[in-house]
Amino acid sequence: MSSKTYLKDLLEKSADSLKIPYIKTTPKRLQHWGEKNKPPFIALVNVDQSAVKIRNNNLFTFTLAFVCAYDSLKDPTNEQIQHAQDKSISIVEDFIDLIEDDPIPKVTSSSFEEAYREGVYLGVGTAFTITLVIGDLSDRCKKRCDG
Repeated sequence: MSSKTYLKDLLEKSADSLKIPYIKTTPKRLQHWGEKNKPPFIALVNVDQSAVKIRNNNLFTFTLAFVCAYDSLKDPTNEQIQHAQDKSISIVEDFIDLIEDDPIPKVTSSSFEEAYREGVYLGVGTAFTITLVIGDLSDRCKKRCDG
């Protein structure tokens, strides 16, 4: 299993544990998906990946950009906005905790930003990023490193 596949499975499993729908998509495709699926949900909208070689192994750094939409109210009051943002931050914190509990990747940083109706899919919620480091889990490394 590759490191990227492991990470994909971990993200899906973490969202499932929270009973929150999860999708990996682009912002444009998320717009269409969000019109058919009501919040709350977590969407992975961008992945940046880099690698460094340490000894005979690759060490990958992934920076993952997400949207956690909690509510899609059309004209929310300030109180409703605050409530939805508080709820979405709670979901985000729980999601990150589940990823941090996994023994393989190491979360090195995370950041949150309030999100408010930039599109139908977004509604009220939180945009967030997670940066993590994971070693190369692929078979090619094992063959090369053991040889």
